[in-house]
Amino acid sequence: MKSCRQASLSTSVSYKPFSKSKRAKRISKSTVNRDTKKTSPTSTTSTSTNTNTNTDTDTDTDTNTNTSTQDPPTQHTPFPGMFKFTTIAHKTNDASQPLIALTTRQGNRYLFGKIPEGTQRIINAIGSNEVRFPKLQTIFLTGTIFTWGDIGGLPGLFLTISDATKKGIRVVGECGLLSYIVATWRQFVFRLGIDLEIVDVDHDPDAVVKNDEIVVRAIKIQPKSATATSLEETSALAKSTSSKALTQIRKLASLMFPLDTSEVNSRDPNSYKSDPSSKDIHTHVQLPPASQLIKKRQDSLSYCIEFVPIPGKFDARKAKELGLKPGPIFKELVAGNSVVNEAGDTILPSQVVGPDRVLPKVLVIDIPSKEYYEPTVESKEWHRIEKVGLVYHFIGDDVTFDMTQYQTFLDKFPPDCKHLISHRSITNNIIINEKFALGHLKLMQIMPENFQLMNSDEFRPLSDKESNVNRLHALQYMGIDDTGVYCDNTNILRSSNESLYREMVQQEAQDASPSPPLLPLPPPVKFDSLKSRFDLNLNKTADNDTKPTNLKNLVHICTLGTGSALPSISRNVLSNLIRIPYQHSDGSITYRSIILDAGENTIGSMLRNFGQDGGLDMRQIFSELSLIHLSHLHADHHLGMISMINKWFELNSRDTDKRLYLVVPWQFITFVHDWYSLESQYNPSVDLSRLCMFSNEDFLQGGGESNGGGSGNDGGRLPEYEKLTIGEFEQAYDCGDIHRPIAKAPLLPVNTAVIDEMYDALGIESISTVRALHCAWSYSTAFKFRLNSNSSNTTSDNKVAPQFFKIAFSGDTRPNPKFCSMAHKSDLLIHEASLDSFWIDEAIAKKHTAMVEAVAVCHLMQCPNLLLTHFSSRYGMSNNCVAKSALGKEARDLQLQLLRKQPRVFDIFRNANLDKLKEIDIVFAYDLMNIRYGDFEKQEEKWPQLQGLFEVSSKKRKLVAEEEEKET
Repeated sequence: MKSCRQASLSTSVSYKPFSKSKRAKRISKSTVNRDTKKTSPTSTTSTSTNTNTNTDTDTDTDTNTNTSTQDPPTQHTPFPGMFKFTTIAHKTNDASQPLIALTTRQGNRYLFGKIPEGTQRIINAIGSNEVRFPKLQTIFLTGTIFTWGDIGGLPGLFLTISDATKKGIRVVGECGLLSYIVATWRQFVFRLGIDLEIVDVDHDPDAVVKNDEIVVRAIKIQPKSATATSLEETSALAKSTSSKALTQIRKLASLMFPLDTSEVNSRDPNSYKSDPSSKDIHTHVQLPPASQLIKKRQDSLSYCIEFVPIPGKFDARKAKELGLKPGPIFKELVAGNSVVNEAGDTILPSQVVGPDRVLPKVLVIDIPSKEYYEPTVESKEWHRIEKVGLVYHFIGDDVTFDMTQYQTFLDKFPPDCKHLISHRSITNNIIINEKFALGHLKLMQIMPENFQLMNSDEFRPLSDKESNVNRLHALQYMGIDDTGVYCDNTNILRSSNESLYREMVQQEAQDASPSPPLLPLPPPVKFDSLKSRFDLNLNKTADNDTKPTNLKNLVHICTLGTGSALPSISRNVLSNLIRIPYQHSDGSITYRSIILDAGENTIGSMLRNFGQDGGLDMRQIFSELSLIHLSHLHADHHLGMISMINKWFELNSRDTDKRLYLVVPWQFITFVHDWYSLESQYNPSVDLSRLCMFSNEDFLQGGGESNGGGSGNDGGRLPEYEKLTIGEFEQAYDCGDIHRPIAKAPLLPVNTAVIDEMYDALGIESISTVRALHCAWSYSTAFKFRLNSNSSNTTSDNKVAPQFFKIAFSGDTRPNPKFCSMAHKSDLLIHEASLDSFWIDEAIAKKHTAMVEAVAVCHLMQCPNLLLTHFSSRYGMSNNCVAKSALGKEARDLQLQLLRKQPRVFDIFRNANLDKLKEIDIVFAYDLMNIRYGDFEKQEEKWPQLQGLFEVSSKKRKLVAEEEEKET
């Protein structure tokens, strides 16, 4: 099939992609040789695993090697030592908590710390060689779990691990707490199974993990407020309800990640019509309150890591001198057994084997909040541990950190002990994902009005490597052997916007022939020039403009995440911020903000895009934020929701009258209540009375095809499932009756009065949903907003000319004619375009949409503007662009192909005038892109440059492009 994709676009201008080979050399220079081919002794045991595998649309064998953003995993310089600790993450906008990895002599990996949102993307960015999921043995959770931010990256990390290995994973922590947390995820749709083992820190006081390489012991510190009375209450709780409830909740958690996911991952195009959870009883259990399982005063978990002594070196020459011959007798001596030589003399192992090599111990100390500070630094536990060579200090944000005062605690350890400290006051918010940042800077050269510099700090040098005290920083290496601990800061991340621009973008542009015109880099600190190009507070009125503003043109769209399935280096998972203006009677304009889906670490994308100048823009947007919508329960669309809600609570804590509205699948409402049953005990800003939650079912338009496990009044509203008590679940579990049809609860009437209150508060005319053609309980949605009051933009007869703005959001779906009807004449369609026509079979099997199909949906909807997003990671930072002039032919070719190969698939092109597809203003989304509705027509002229800049990585597409070039 011949079409006008990358090949035809890139040949329309003489613009070449930046040189890959020279870029690789300069990235080495700018990061102090981080791309050297030498590897550390513990990093050569196996081949790096691609952790960028997509569990939804990207089950593709193509190599994702985008020339600008996705080089092979970085290999690092050698380090001294038999064991290696690597700092995976320090506190930045990309990760709210620190995380370190231990690599053993046998190449096994262990993680220590918390698992914040963004963890898996950071691992991808720094090179999966540092974690190597098939070799990952155990995750040791440190400190406490007070908020979602402490473990928000854990479910996504489980998905990545399950895709990389079949052997499962162990997580060490407080068993009741972890079991409850995992149980709250029971209604999420996990498309990959994993053998998860939760190891309780109390199961063995001497060692929570012990093998032939390491012995790890947990150290529990109680908070200062844990009085004798509270401890007695905790003990009484444990004796009464906790033990039984813990047993029940552990049984439920054991079913969370079933290894058989064939039904969830069915490639049947009609599988969305059934609900796999309708037969899984663990999905529909009413959890007991978190307080029945978890004591409010959690113990903080720290760890002592002891290395098994390494046998001394066998002296073969000495053995021969003692009359021994090489062979089995040598092995006996190495094994510690005495032997007899031919002369009858007994030879002891100590005569030919050197002494065992004993390595220094390592401590990971977590002080999660100020309540744990004094109990930790005053604990006698540290005096009982001998020969400590390295200590990691993870200190919570609310602790007032004073290095002079803290030095008193450091002095309790041996004078040659090395310390790495994490605290918000000393952290360095440098750029972690350098490859993404480089692509972002290049996008700024082409579309400066749509991108602004990411919020980041300039690199601050660490202390001299001879110093025993330093701050924690990403890609620090600490090598350990029997001679001591060695620090290697050679490979630490140190990039900023300015350094990447100066050392990479400018230099590469000079090497390109012919060179594209470069725009000057905006000031790296003040961001004034960026503010002048994209101002959140754009507030044109009749007083300061020559004519009344078309309010629609002021709508601001920020595509926070544009990828699918799993976070990748080039694109984070899906999230969209929409800011809708409202003109008041006095002519002033304010904004309402809504979020459409919130994949993992959406909050990190917000911080990178709006965190400049102390977060002024962040505070403004969260003061505007009034509604969050979730389209369906796949993890890549909602794992960032709780962090967004928490940030809203935090930044709006003083305005207690303000409400946040959620329009979500009803299952997510259950999750919100379950989760905050835990977090509300520790997070004082949480107030569930300020959350107004509605089920997507409440806005369903009649006649939609059912995707909820039943016909439901011909596709109308469907009831929720009945909930089992935890006791009823346990009884069924013990009988092996875990798969059976679940009864439906009575269908309750829609509370239209409360919905009307939301409409009035937010200036909404209507919200409508229709069932998406993707999975059970998935939706496509339309929002219609009022843009002015009854006394603005006064006309000649003194009456208001009403203005509205209608947004249609597809979520994940196949092309859906009912969505076209429901969202007819929308102003803006945001539609997934996961794949292209080359991958249409994959799109049909995974219930996704090809690019040209999304354009046809927009045409049938009679919508003038289309934003395409949710791209497969096989495209890297490129996309599935088809030139406007080729859209009609592309659609006809695909229509013929479907009629020939997939006759049962709905033909979205049947009633479309394919020659008019080119009349739609189309924008391809990139992460952190800001665009106003009135500027949609401008991106098309940049398509050739964009396609030339970012080469498509898909082998299948490259082969077709080569064939097209031969034909032309």
